[in-house]
Amino acid sequence: MTEEEVSNRENTAVILADGSEVKINRSKTVHLELNGYKVMKQTIFLLPSTPHIILGMDVLQRCGYTCVWKKKESGQRRKRRNPRNPDIEQQKKPTGDQA
Repeated sequence: MTEEEVSNRENTAVILADGSEVKINRSKTVHLELNGYKVMKQTIFLLPSTPHIILGMDVLQRCGYTCVWKKKESGQRRKRRNPRNPDIEQQKKPTGDQA
C-alpha cells in the first residue's frame, strides 16, 4: 500500500443513513459523529477498505477497532443574527414623518 493510499484511507468517512459519520483511520479507531441522532450498537458500517462488507459496531470491536463517540458542537449550526446596526434597518423603512 502506498503512502497516498494510506493517507486517503486515513481521511475516509462513511455517512450512514441516519446522518451519523464513521471515520476509519490507520490506528483502528472508528470515530462516530452524532448529528442529533441516537446511533445504536447494531448500526451497520461500510468499511472503506472493503466497501462490499457491511459490519455491525460489535463486529468492528471484535475485529480490533476502537469505537470513539464524538458529539458535534451545537454552536456549529448557523443562526440568523440581527444586523450589527439595527438603526440602519429602520432608516430604510419609509415612515409617515419623512413624507
